[in-house]
Amino acid sequence: MIPIKYTMLAILVSAVVLAKAPAEAQSTSANDRIQSVIEQVEKECLAGPNYVYTVGSLRAKRLAELVRQVKPNVVVECGSAIGYSGLWIARELRSNAKGKLITIEIDPEVAAKARANFRRAGLDKYITLKVGDARQIVKEIRGQVDFVFLDCGAENYLPCLRGLQDRLSDDAVIVADNVGVSARQSVEYLDFVRSRYNSHTEWFDVDLPWGRRDAMEITFVGAGAASSGSENVPDNVAPAGFTSLFNGRDFSGWKVPEGDGGHWKVIDGVIDYDAESEAKGDKTLWGVRDFRDFVLHVDWRIKETPYVNPRIPYILPDGTHARDIHGKAMTMALPDSDSGIYLRGAGKNQVNIWCWPIGSGEFYGYRMDEKQPPHVRAGVTPRTQADKPVGQWNRFEITLRGDRVTVVLNGKTVIENAQLPGIAPSGPIALQHHGSKRGGKWTSPPSLLQFKNIFIKEL
Repeated sequence: MIPIKYTMLAILVSAVVLAKAPAEAQSTSANDRIQSVIEQVEKECLAGPNYVYTVGSLRAKRLAELVRQVKPNVVVECGSAIGYSGLWIARELRSNAKGKLITIEIDPEVAAKARANFRRAGLDKYITLKVGDARQIVKEIRGQVDFVFLDCGAENYLPCLRGLQDRLSDDAVIVADNVGVSARQSVEYLDFVRSRYNSHTEWFDVDLPWGRRDAMEITFVGAGAASSGSENVPDNVAPAGFTSLFNGRDFSGWKVPEGDGGHWKVIDGVIDYDAESEAKGDKTLWGVRDFRDFVLHVDWRIKETPYVNPRIPYILPDGTHARDIHGKAMTMALPDSDSGIYLRGAGKNQVNIWCWPIGSGEFYGYRMDEKQPPHVRAGVTPRTQADKPVGQWNRFEITLRGDRVTVVLNGKTVIENAQLPGIAPSGPIALQHHGSKRGGKWTSPPSLLQFKNIFIKEL
């Protein structure tokens, strides 16, 4: 006779097996359903003569592999088409048991087909489909984004990425399709990601009616990202398309203030300043060349903050200063150093560097000018604080076209297409002097800074 305890154990094991079997069968059935829809959609895409341009199975598998590795909470896809790549992405989100896909399609009829395909595959609960221009819709997405897939025409990649940039998580991955067949249209985008992040191109031999070979650009924003001072990238060597304004050895191409006394100096490949220039007049370091429209890269770091600024204002998003119930401006005391990058020859066109909570990148001369209209003052006020801690290297990318300027700090857009009314059509660049001493003590925030990797591309 079998002991009762063993009989009960056998019953329990059988119950577990019986319960598990339907669950596994259900999962297999769901996977088969998804795979069937993917294959049907792929056939529809490849059925000529009106092809639906698709990523294709080889690149889709690589895309899915990356989603599987990252395990993102939020994926943004720019360019849904009829849902082929979205199905591959959503299937991985389902397998990861977390995450959602926000996919954007500009054509309402095409979007309707994608929505139907998502529903047929049973993946619609993982997907939010938005209809419209991805370049605009990405700006409306709230919260952190962990994964981006760009497949909406290479000329639109950079505007889409810029629209998402300040919401990318620290370990975000960006995949851009068609950078092989659309190499010419991808140049600006590729320059952008390769100058900031760990980015590389992967080529694929594809068997598609419209091409036999194409590539994806895969970009890692996180710990593997290229950063200022990376040991793998020599300092002061300009990337493709850029010209170096500082050679890392001396002040060729710069005008040291007359009578400076050696306070602006080059040390170990960086421009170093102690904020104690002995020049009688202007103490700022000016470049010798004039520039009109350009993209400017500058790496900088604040060395130390020995001065405590007792009058740092609380700046509101519209550029004005917060006031208490008595109408008095609200201020705070914080350690502070101060400098900036002058554009087109004038201090008013200064991209600020400092320790204020509003963050570096603002245009103080315009924000504080009460004669400027409200939209100008708000536009030159940073929309996010992107500075690294004192002592660490930061990177500016400043794009100036006409009287419009965009400032990206450490990969985050802090000023976007702001207007600088009255800015000169051309002029030199400068590194600002700031601060003074009395009785051996600082009486205002000093420009205790270093600069390197100063590159420019004329537009």
